[in-house]
Amino acid sequence: MEKEALARVLEVCSYAPSAKNLQPWRLVIVLDPAIREALVPACRGQKFIAQAPVVIAFCGKEEDAYSTMGGYWNSLAVDLAILLDEMSLAAQSEGLGTCWGLAEVLYFDGWGRAGS
Repeated sequence: MEKEALARVLEVCSYAPSAKNLQPWRLVIVLDPAIREALVPACRGQKFIAQAPVVIAFCGKEEDAYSTMGGYWNSLAVDLAILLDEMSLAAQSEGLGTCWGLAEVLYFDGWGRAGS
């Protein structure tokens, strides 16, 4: 995959809208084949994850999202869906394909280590 194309896709992600423009996410770009292979079990055995030239993990943090969207719920799921849609459209404009993959939900202490 062309690095410049990936950079343009990620730039579009930086402009993606979110509730109150909080952008409660971090993207983890995985280029290393060994790490992509190690992600397969966390992605419920979806082997195509290891075959992709790049994996972009969308990581959201509920406490950074708008907490009272609609007066009663957190905006994180909607914010991440919009981000993923924007990224998919940007990738398409670069001639790249995308595929959503499901992964296990991990909880993190801040943006650092995974916790239980």
